[in-house]
Amino acid sequence: MEVTIKRYGYEPGNGTRYDLLYGKAPQGYLLVWLHRGGSGGSAFRFSGDQFVAAGYLAEKMSIPATLGGDTDALLAFLRLQGHTSEVRGSFDEAGQHIRSNAVEFPQTDREAQLKELEEQA
Repeated sequence: MEVTIKRYGYEPGNGTRYDLLYGKAPQGYLLVWLHRGGSGGSAFRFSGDQFVAAGYLAEKMSIPATLGGDTDALLAFLRLQGHTSEVRGSFDEAGQHIRSNAVEFPQTDREAQLKELEEQA
């Protein structure tokens, strides 16, 4: 069987850049988070058709509960690659972090505003 592993610089918008190795490996898939300066880290091998739960991923990759946001980001990365994983945190379908404190401003029609100001004058 051919092993196909690629390196990814995953930046989901949560303020962290994840240096990852991911791809097809014997008996499934392999995800490696190179969180030690790009030269070492944690690995997780799983079958491609299994559901990946947050607790399972965190346990296998030795991610402490205090880094739950990182677990969420790695789950979002797996979903982005087409795997079924637990949905946690604020990540959209494109694997990007959605800020809960982001304020959306309504789009304004500048032309209509200018016309209204002219009419008032």
